[in-house]
Amino acid sequence: MDHAPLYQSKRSLIALMAIAASCPFAQAGEDYGSVGASSALGTSYAGYYAAGQSDAARRAMARREAQTQEAMQLLSEGRELYREGKYKEALDKFNAAYSTLPAAPVNDQRRQAIANNIGDASIAVAQEYIKVGRYDEADKLLQDAIRLNPKKAALAKQTLEYMKDPIRTNPALTPEHVKNVEKVNTLLHMAYGYYDLGEYDKAIAEFNKVLTIDRYNVAARRGMETVNRRRSAYYRAAYDETRSSMLAEVDQIWERPVPVEIPDGPENIGPGPDTGVSGATANLMKLKSIIIPSVSFEDTTVEDAIDYLRRKSVELDRTGVNGERGINFVINDAQPVGTTPVATVPADDSGFGEDGMESTEPAPVAAAPQESIRTRKIGQLKLTNVPMLEVLNFICRNAGLRQKVEDYAVTILPAGGNDVDLYQRTFPVPPGFLRSLSSSLGGGDDGGDTDPFGSSDSSSSSIKPLPSAYNLLKKAGVQFPEGASAIFSASNGTLIVRNTQGNLDLIEQLIEQTRGESQQVRIMTKFVEVTQENTEELGFDWIVTPFSVSNDRSTFLGGGTSEGSGLNSSDFTQSPGGVSGWPVNSTNTDSHGNGLVNGLVGGNRTGDFAISKNSVDNLLNSTNRSEATQKSPAPGIMSLTGIYDEGSFQMLMRGLSQKKGSDVLTAPSVTAKSGETAKIEIIREFWYPTEYEPPELPNNVSSWGGNNNRNNILDDVLNNNPAQVTSFPVTPATPGVFEMKPVGVTLEVVPTIAENKYIIDLSFKPSIVEFEGFVNYGSPIQSTGVGSDGKPMSLTLTENRIEQPIFSKRSVETSLFIYDGHTVAIGGLITENVQTVEDKVPIFGDLPLVGRFFRSNSDNHIKKNLMIFVTGQIIDATGQPVRGNSLPTTAAGAENALPSSDPTLLPPIM
Repeated sequence: MDHAPLYQSKRSLIALMAIAASCPFAQAGEDYGSVGASSALGTSYAGYYAAGQSDAARRAMARREAQTQEAMQLLSEGRELYREGKYKEALDKFNAAYSTLPAAPVNDQRRQAIANNIGDASIAVAQEYIKVGRYDEADKLLQDAIRLNPKKAALAKQTLEYMKDPIRTNPALTPEHVKNVEKVNTLLHMAYGYYDLGEYDKAIAEFNKVLTIDRYNVAARRGMETVNRRRSAYYRAAYDETRSSMLAEVDQIWERPVPVEIPDGPENIGPGPDTGVSGATANLMKLKSIIIPSVSFEDTTVEDAIDYLRRKSVELDRTGVNGERGINFVINDAQPVGTTPVATVPADDSGFGEDGMESTEPAPVAAAPQESIRTRKIGQLKLTNVPMLEVLNFICRNAGLRQKVEDYAVTILPAGGNDVDLYQRTFPVPPGFLRSLSSSLGGGDDGGDTDPFGSSDSSSSSIKPLPSAYNLLKKAGVQFPEGASAIFSASNGTLIVRNTQGNLDLIEQLIEQTRGESQQVRIMTKFVEVTQENTEELGFDWIVTPFSVSNDRSTFLGGGTSEGSGLNSSDFTQSPGGVSGWPVNSTNTDSHGNGLVNGLVGGNRTGDFAISKNSVDNLLNSTNRSEATQKSPAPGIMSLTGIYDEGSFQMLMRGLSQKKGSDVLTAPSVTAKSGETAKIEIIREFWYPTEYEPPELPNNVSSWGGNNNRNNILDDVLNNNPAQVTSFPVTPATPGVFEMKPVGVTLEVVPTIAENKYIIDLSFKPSIVEFEGFVNYGSPIQSTGVGSDGKPMSLTLTENRIEQPIFSKRSVETSLFIYDGHTVAIGGLITENVQTVEDKVPIFGDLPLVGRFFRSNSDNHIKKNLMIFVTGQIIDATGQPVRGNSLPTTAAGAENALPSSDPTLLPPIM
């Protein structure tokens, strides 16, 4: 009978059983609970229908089983990442597991478990996003958590409320800001790392990067402050080192250079020119240096002759640095552009044409085919021991050719044509080419001034523009035919010339002459002036009052007078008070109150009375001429006084021992290019009056106040009366014309490096001008009259000072030769002033032992030594010496040979 089948067909049953078989109902886990055991009926059905399953069904079942296992694996990995706190990676795993798990009713519990895990991870990731300002993404994740995991909906909503609260969460926070914060932290750590390593410049650079991101970052500024403190400590140490080094250089300048032995003969001219040349110059030098023992040509072609020279160059040349030998020769048959071979009617031996008339110009005829210069014949040429260059010249003249020495070969060219073909060539020129060429040509002046320091006009102090390259080359002898030109480009240091080949060769020679002239000269001049003054003085002064030498007091013995000695009572020891009979008092003076009586050694000189000082120095150290002429005795050291019943005496010992040293070192230096003038001035402009207006005095005095019975100024001034003069104008001498005197150091030099690059031809003019002081040439204007005491008095109305300055100048102007790096003494002055005084009292001064107390000895020595040295040193463009890094130093063991080692002469510099 008919009935409704459980399954529509057998094929559908098989498919359902395959799906059921692929679902592991027996799996269980903590996340999604237990599902239960697999049905025995299902298993029996599966086994029953297994044999009938198709291949497609088996593959589908295997694929779903694999997807289910992969989803469970992803779920397990996600849970592990979640426990490690890697919420974003865990969320990605959960989402992958959710999308991988097959959608089937049997997987609903598994899907729900995965969804719960997605909700938990979403909340965790959302909380991280809130911290970094990714609010939109966090909001989406929280909404997903509410939807997927109802159990955690409350937590998700609470987190969502926290995120939207502007008080607890900064709404301005952005992911870029968080990234910048992380970047700033990284840069700060990097900066402090560089700081710890001592890389202060790199640390500052990192701090600056921080400030470009966060301009108000305090940590970066504080870090830079810390680094700058460290750098300041280094700079202070560098300052101390530089200062000590410069002071050491000052001490070193006091060193007198050890004479260098220069061997006699031609070898003392130095190493000579640099032989490391190349290019055309090297080939030309080879042509000049190779000597061919024997040359014999007879009806020899040019090609054979050149081959002979080529072989000889290889045979006789010296091996180069890279093993190269010989010279390349090239024969060029090409005719110059613009020339046309012209056949002419040959003239007879007398120089006339066939008709006997003088031929004024060649008669053009049909030009024959031009023969190759290779086949031209050399008639007869026999030479012995000649340079190869001369052999080449003979070959070219014999065959009607010309040669050109180039960088890599010697080219043989035909001599035909008028050589007016213009070629363009670019020459790289050395720095200062135009200036060097202008200097070698005399600087563009028509006449030469023999004084290297002379100035032609007022505009000579300014920098003159250089002439153009065209004018300089033309003045150097280079011809410029029509269409020729010369352009100098200072930006890239090139000279572009369009000219004939011969003129181009001449220009190349001029450029070669100026190559290597980038060297310059450092000139240092030393003025060393040492002054030593030693004074030794010892003497005795005696005062003996008269005392009786007889019992009847009829004979007295005592001292004499001190006229001419300049001594008075104030030069001796005065009474301490309460002592009667003291030998020095008012009764010891003469009738004028000046000279001293009872002196025993009045004729013995002392102090300024014995040693005469420099008159100019006295004028400079005094305010007026009267003070300059005042003298004083030597200071008293110790006195001995004796008082007796009938007389007294006093002995005063005067002594002086002085040593005074004055050392002046001035070392101006300047660097100049060879052949050019350099000048350095370290001066002050000192203005002083040269002309004075005469003083003016009034003809009368009016408007006196007070007691009108007083008739002169002295009564009021000397007696301190209240009456005052209301109008008494006295005008002293007034400066009218002023002049300027440069005071300081001036050095002007013109160094020229010789061809051998070792000797310096130096013309120089150093000068030192110092201001010593003023000398007053004026006299005071005084008024005389009678005071209230009836005595004549004088009153100075004005000092009327007329002062003129005194300058000291030390200079030299000379020309000399100096070896590179050596020092030469070019001048000096040695003076010594010796004054010796030996005074004694006759008879008493000759007594043994005690006679010394009646003698006065003075000894004064003034020594001056002025030496002027000059040192020349060739340096390169970097300022480094060409020969060595320093100037010649003192020989070993001579460090203590300087005068400064004597503490009595030069005190040590602290």
